[in-house]
Amino acid sequence: MIMEIMPDLHCKDEIRKEMKVLRSRITQEDALLKSSRIMESFFGLEKLSSPCLIMCYMNFKNEVNTGALIKKCLAQGKGIALPRVESVNDGRIIVPYRICNIDKDVECGSYGIMEPVTDTARRVEPQEIDLVIVPGLAFGLNRQRIGYGAGYYDRLLKEVRKDCVKIGFAYEIQILEKIYENKLDVPMDIIITEERII
Repeated sequence: MIMEIMPDLHCKDEIRKEMKVLRSRITQEDALLKSSRIMESFFGLEKLSSPCLIMCYMNFKNEVNTGALIKKCLAQGKGIALPRVESVNDGRIIVPYRICNIDKDVECGSYGIMEPVTDTARRVEPQEIDLVIVPGLAFGLNRQRIGYGAGYYDRLLKEVRKDCVKIGFAYEIQILEKIYENKLDVPMDIIITEERII
């Protein structure tokens, strides 16, 4: 396990590189098994007992697989929103869109990641989201997160309601002792790996 991570950008970039390598070494079979265990823990959470709008990500490369979670939530009547990268003014942000069908309401978008189709999905405001599942390259035991460096999720998470539950999905190899926070970072409320809930 990697020890404490200091808050400078160079160090975070090194961690990103190392985590991408570590994650790429997980076989597809092992990734599906670990993802399945993470989903079991997720659906065991008491916070899911009532209907809600859940924002989830569409997994890319070797991220924790979320396809089964999205399908199960839709089958249970829970709302599912997915992120779409859009240009606003002179920058880019992620915008949540509510989908009804994972097979029909998504298309290949930014960076080759599947995104909601704006013709069929409905845009929702961040304040409508009850629970958001957040991807990342590394998470600390203090529930801080190192993302991919664009700041998309940190900006979005500052707009959700205070009672919106923020959950990070990660493999156990992505968990660090501590990640020092800065004013731009938004910590998770819960982190779920294939071995534990933090």
